[in-house]
Amino acid sequence: MKYGRFWPLAVLFSAVLIYGCCYFVKDYEVVIVTQFGKPVRTVDAAGLHFKLPGIIEKINRFDKRIDVFETPASQLLLGDKRPIIVSCFVAWTIDTPLTYFQSVGDVDNAIHKISDMVTSRLSIVLGDYTDEDIINTKAEAVRLSEIESRMVELTNPRARQRYGVTILKVGIQRLAYP
Repeated sequence: MKYGRFWPLAVLFSAVLIYGCCYFVKDYEVVIVTQFGKPVRTVDAAGLHFKLPGIIEKINRFDKRIDVFETPASQLLLGDKRPIIVSCFVAWTIDTPLTYFQSVGDVDNAIHKISDMVTSRLSIVLGDYTDEDIINTKAEAVRLSEIESRMVELTNPRARQRYGVTILKVGIQRLAYP
């Protein structure tokens, strides 16, 4: 009976240790487990999983559902050298979690980098179109859907390679003249 009074403390310590070694992955999440800051495994299966306790292994959760954001308004030049102010929306999702984790790390940084990439590609694409291709009284002369599909074609390969994300849709949100 010498150690009888310490059993509640031992049970509490064991419960805290077990709690620190378990984590739950939801259906819409992907988890990257890092060991001392270096990624050791990617977990995308939903359910209960185990890791080493405390500071040895840490979990980094990422949402693999579709995310949408709006780029800031930018003044760009059309092919006929007329300025136009454009804002786009971008629908994207995580394609390669490890690349995403290593290159951007979190959603805010990813949105910033994707937004910059989309805006730079949009300036290239808009250089091939004139004022009449964007704003016209004849519906068949407006080529906005063509511009949007070209944006996805131009941004997707680079976004996958550099950031581990897939650009699903780029749409023109607002058009204005300065």
